[in-house]
Amino acid sequence: MTLLATTGVIFAAVYMLHAVLRIFWGKVTHPENEALPDLNRREVVSLLPLVFMVFWIGLYPKFFLDKMNPSVDSFVNDFTVRYFEGSRTSEPRLVDFDELKQRLHQDAGFAMAQPSREEVQR
Repeated sequence: MTLLATTGVIFAAVYMLHAVLRIFWGKVTHPENEALPDLNRREVVSLLPLVFMVFWIGLYPKFFLDKMNPSVDSFVNDFTVRYFEGSRTSEPRLVDFDELKQRLHQDAGFAMAQPSREEVQR
């Protein structure tokens, strides 16, 4: 199965390379297209901010990632707590997050610090 997938990826890459070569560097088939300029001034001006942003995000992604860190940390924290708290019971249920936060603050630790009855029986 892996061999088939790898072969498909290689064929797709060869096809895309062939298409790019024909489209961008192939012969001009219609004589009326020979005098077309590559980019005019308006197109260059509209592309400059995009090129600037591509290089900025690629060379200095910290500026954008720092703005996402608090929400990503909050999501990962909430998901982890809800996942582990929900896995301690035998039946599926929704976790009351406010109640769980109160228990965590009272215990001054994680809810998984003490094994559940199901875990002790194993």
